[in-house]
Formats: sequence, C-alpha cells, structure tokens
Amino acid sequence: MPFTLPQLVSCRPFLYHLTASANLLGIAESLRLQCANSLLAEGGREHQSSIRRREHLLVQRSGRTTHLRDQAPLIEGAIEFEDGWDLARFVHHVNQHVFFWPGRLSGPIGPGLNHFERYRVEAPVILRLPTTALWETTLNFSRYNSGAPRCSGGKYSPRGARTYLPASEFVGTASEVVEVVAIGACSLPHSIEVSHSPSGPWRPLLSAA
Repeated sequence: MPFTLPQLVSCRPFLYHLTASANLLGIAESLRLQCANSLLAEGGREHQSSIRRREHLLVQRSGRTTHLRDQAPLIEGAIEFEDGWDLARFVHHVNQHVFFWPGRLSGPIGPGLNHFERYRVEAPVILRLPTTALWETTLNFSRYNSGAPRCSGGKYSPRGARTYLPASEFVGTASEVVEVVAIGACSLPHSIEVSHSPSGPWRPLLSAA
C-alpha cells in the first residue's frame, strides 16, 4: 500500500550514504551529491553510463578525481527484466540515481550494514542526514537492494521501470523501503554528519571542508 513521507520519517528518521573517503572534500565543499551519469558526463565518459562497472572507476572532472563504486554485485543472471529492459538499460537507469539507506539514529537497516561490510577494508565514509532534509527533493523508493539482485528458490529478482517508485505507487509500507533514491542529484543539509562506521562516532561534514 502507498505510504506518506511522515510515515517514512516515523520509522526511518535518518538516511545514510556510503562513499569513498577521497570524495569527502568535494562533497563537503559543494553540499551536493550527483548521480553517476552526471559525473561520467562531466568527465567526458558518457559512453560508460550503460556499462556495468566490474571495478571502481576513477573519473577526472573539474580538476578533481571522483571515485565511482563498482557494480560487481549487479549480476544479470539473477534478474528478471521487465519487458523491453536489459542489463545495459538497467545500468543506465541505476546510474541516474543517488542512493540512500534508510535507518534510525543507531544506523542504517540491515542491507545498508551489509553494504558497508562489503567495502569495510577500503575504509569508506558514511554520511548521515535527517530524512526530513530531503523532503523538497523528488524521492523514489525500492523494496530491494537494487544493485545486488538475488535468485532464491528459482525466483529471479525483478528489475525495470518499477524498481524505483514514488511513495504514492509503492507496494508496501514505509518500513519495507530498502532504498531511498533521488533522481539526478540532491542538495545536502548543513546538519549532515560523517563517520567511518555505521555506528559512529559522528562529526559534522563541514569540518572536512
């Protein structure tokens, strides 16, 4: 059933975003997150927007190197595509979004914690902001970790145009939201915090600028 943003805030009052430590200064200076397609375009690499990243990708743009995370868990063989969709189209679709894990003050939900554990050895950073800070942003929602499809009991993970839906079309409750996504880019609040661990300690992101 559809849910309202106040219902989401009630059960998931915080949003979390994982990024490479090397990206932190640029994010702190701009207070903005951009989707992968936008970053690729700025770096003159639009041709890679539909290509699954098997490894991390370094993009040179505006005198700065931005680290784009790999898409290795996006396994085509585990996906049941909607009609008219294939891996290249879905990769491009994924790359049009900025991703957040919902959670509470204590940390993100389980899939977000698993995502951090996958990259822990790389010493990434996690950004934390109030869910209410993005109310003015157009947000969509997913029931899945969209970048890591799984095949269970012979059932494949659906992917396509309905992977990310507005709250008014979401099939499920606010507590069933696994990913919160912004289309294209989003501005960040001055209150945003950063940590090297999902459980903190936290410090103001602006102290990194």
